[in-house]
Amino acid sequence: MILGNVAFSVFALFLAISIDHTSSQCVKQSSCTCVFPNGEGYNISSLSTDTLKSIPVSNYTFAFQPCRNIVMNIVSTNSECNKSPGVSLCAYSKIQNQTYNFGTVEETTFEEVQGIETYTALVLKHESNITYIRLICCETCENPRLVMNHDPKFGQKNHLTLMSVHTCKIKMVSTGLSTGSFLVILLFIFSGIYLIGGALTMKFLRGATGLEMLPNYAFWSDFPSLVRDGIAFTFSGCKADSYDRI
Repeated sequence: MILGNVAFSVFALFLAISIDHTSSQCVKQSSCTCVFPNGEGYNISSLSTDTLKSIPVSNYTFAFQPCRNIVMNIVSTNSECNKSPGVSLCAYSKIQNQTYNFGTVEETTFEEVQGIETYTALVLKHESNITYIRLICCETCENPRLVMNHDPKFGQKNHLTLMSVHTCKIKMVSTGLSTGSFLVILLFIFSGIYLIGGALTMKFLRGATGLEMLPNYAFWSDFPSLVRDGIAFTFSGCKADSYDRI
């Protein structure tokens, strides 16, 4: 019975953590759109006709098309970005006269990046290269701007910034249930089954009345003190009190 109580508590805790995580995620609807559970989101499909090029930093330039893969004929040689069906993000080296594939739309996700501040970014993961393109709302920008934060680092994390009037968070209509909503429904369903089913079982099989009809009443009544003891145990360095130390 105690194992059942612990399992239910762990399940409820897992759902709560999952709900908190998914509630802050912008769920990808297409290569150019994503929607938060509150109905807000991003729609950068207006950038689907442009190939955005960053201002060169030393030797390198980035070329980016966020909504679709395109063949980028930046150089005449048969380099990675020239090959069909194309790429979404390409790095060009002026010295080497070579291009490098940094990701396709299939390798792109919308993510909430945690740091000094939380921001939404397009994240492209191609082989060992991971590129974060931060979306910044710029209502005064007549044309979209792609800014390199540093030279490309192969096999490491790269950071760029995309500024445009089309990268502002807007109100959108989400289609269907989000993951967070689905998990909330599951939590209520299982909690209802647990409480109602347990109460009926306690009443008809054991003749319980009042609060005693609550399933595992002794466990739940002690639950606050168990949480308190667990917190105290954690902050004590996971060392229990003993008569030897006294």
